[in-house]
Amino acid sequence: MGVNVNNNLFTGANSFGNNMAMDTWSYAVQVEETAVREIVVEISDLEVVTNTANKDTIELDEVVEYRILVRNNGPSDAVGAAFEYTLSEGFTIHSMQPSTTDCVSVKSTSLVKNKAKINLDILNGCEAVFVVNTSAHQVPDSTYGTVYGTAGIVRPKGSTDPNATSADLDKKEPGTAQEECAPAGCNNIMINDGRCLFARAIQ
Repeated sequence: MGVNVNNNLFTGANSFGNNMAMDTWSYAVQVEETAVREIVVEISDLEVVTNTANKDTIELDEVVEYRILVRNNGPSDAVGAAFEYTLSEGFTIHSMQPSTTDCVSVKSTSLVKNKAKINLDILNGCEAVFVVNTSAHQVPDSTYGTVYGTAGIVRPKGSTDPNATSADLDKKEPGTAQEECAPAGCNNIMINDGRCLFARAIQ
């Protein structure tokens, strides 16, 4: 008498995984998917076009006005850019603001002695004039004579400027205009050195 073997010990004609209607052996198939993401880098070609003052000669405690024209040559809006202005030691910047708000919006302003900085958004194609009011009271001897007014505009974080993007790959945020333009310089900076500071005549 033959022995009918039907068990789950993986033997016999009717054992699991052999001639059953549904195979109990299963295989996991791993499907690898690759997601392709488009990375868009904003490019803003920022430029200081002019840097002028309303006086050729300056006396102590006399208020002088500088007007600086900046432009975003595009192709992207510059959202989170920075505009900077620095004067010779001994000057105090009382105010700095755009003369129009049609295509530029100010986020914050910092005035510290002879240095000023504005965080701003400037649209593609926008030209904006910034007005700086300043005066000198107590100045070092080195300031008498030529007065230097330096304007600079810097790209936003995460964007590039064809003329002013630092080659330092370890930097996570843009530096000053001088740092971004180093070492050759660029059109993001303009210096006004045509003013002359005179000491008040002693009566």
